Amino acid sequence: MLRGAIRCAGRGEDVAIGVVESHGRKAIAELASRIDRIPPRKPSVVLVDELAHSNIECSRHTKRFEDLMDLLEAGIDVLSTMNVQHIESLGPTVLQITGVQVRETVPDW
Repeated sequence: MLRGAIRCAGRGEDVAIGVVESHGRKAIAELASRIDRIPPRKPSVVLVDELAHSNIECSRHTKRFEDLMDLLEAGIDVLSTMNVQHIESLGPTVLQITGVQVRETVPDW
């Protein structure tokens, strides 16, 4: 990966490292030092799409809205989307009107 990135940079392509783990290997660290890094940062606003959806298995939290709570606690504002039928208390009404039981919900709070 790093050698490929160095070749791309040598051809004039704009290449930067997001994350590289050297695991203490000098050869990896040396290759990585030849490529610019994108600095870790704390944005003031983060976009989180489909707030009510579940995360993939290896995620820190089961639900995306739980990730959002972590962002807010860290002082980061969040812009998000979700469909109104995903509000937990509206489940029975949505079921009555549409016949569809919504399983991905966000607590009313």
